[in-house]
Amino acid sequence: MACRRVQEAISARIDGEDPGLTAAQVDAHLASCPACRAFAMSAATVHRKVRVQPAETVPDLADAILRVATPPTPAPVPAAPEWPRYVLLVVALTQLLIAVPALILGDQAGATVHLAHELGSWDAALAAAWLVVCWSPRRASGFLPFTLALTAVMLGTGLLDVVSGRTPLPSESHHILDILGLAMVWVLARSTPSTRSLLRFATGRQPHPA
Repeated sequence: MACRRVQEAISARIDGEDPGLTAAQVDAHLASCPACRAFAMSAATVHRKVRVQPAETVPDLADAILRVATPPTPAPVPAAPEWPRYVLLVVALTQLLIAVPALILGDQAGATVHLAHELGSWDAALAAAWLVVCWSPRRASGFLPFTLALTAVMLGTGLLDVVSGRTPLPSESHHILDILGLAMVWVLARSTPSTRSLLRFATGRQPHPA
């Protein structure tokens, strides 16, 4: 068999084409022809060098990708101060004690028994709300509107009664507890993370980056 024909078949087989000869015919010729064996080895080496090349050098972007993919660690949220809870606890218990005569005995500065019961119920409800805030400061934002509205109404009506002479000023001194309780609920509400987020949303302000 002519060497040229075998060498063409070897090249075709390396390229994945039809060699035109069977593998047995090519192998039989290679067994008896040193020149074609050398050609086959050389062709295989060239083919391997052409197909297998070193990879191109690329920059290591792993750190940059991880920095973008990993969200920044949020800044720690400061805990709510403890002292307003203790002040509010004292105010709530005092308010509750003041409400007992009107709530149970119906005794409230000359008011009728029914009116005294209603006034005592309001004072007791306000004290109960403050006790809940003392126990769970995160609820301060929910009780703040109730405390603000009730305190504002009681102060407003008390001031009108004092100005009109229907009641003396010392008899309205218990409203100091209402003002102090409102202030403590306000402090606790502003110290609660959810309330700070709500205030930022309401005012359109965004937190400054650390």
